[in-house]
Amino acid sequence: MERSKHHTSILKKDEEKSQKYKPVSLTSVICKLLERLIKDHLVCVLVKNNLINLSQHGFLKARSCLTNTLCFLEDVTKWVDEGSPVDIICLD
Repeated sequence: MERSKHHTSILKKDEEKSQKYKPVSLTSVICKLLERLIKDHLVCVLVKNNLINLSQHGFLKARSCLTNTLCFLEDVTKWVDEGSPVDIICLD
């Protein structure tokens, strides 16, 4: 298994020899900081220019799996209160 210079491996317990190692990122703090700045700027541009749907909850400030679930449950509750049929399929 070939490893890049930015990764090392840590031994896992109780696995076959071929899968005993898992990659660990050794990205520098500066790279992580630049990555964060680029992501924040990109998300800001997308939101500002209405290029990202407001129902998007991942990678946005003040939004999470919990807020996504609450919005979904609010919609379902509204539809049930209106007497609309509601079918839900959950995939993971």
